[in-house]
Amino acid sequence: MTVIQEKPLRRPPGSTFRFSGGNTMVLGVFIKRATASDLAPFSKSHLFDRLRIKDAAWLA
Repeated sequence: MTVIQEKPLRRPPGSTFRFSGGNTMVLGVFIKRATASDLAPFSKSHLFDRLRIKDAAWLA
């Protein structure tokens, strides 16, 4: 987390959108600590399955 916090922003917050950012990596750490589950299986059972999304994947 310290590495992420110390990294300077490239653009002002809210000015651009980047689909492939580091946010999913941070989310994965939080999910793992809170549930002892990795992000992919957690999101499949708690998000994609409930929304009936059949073709979804986290790319590494």
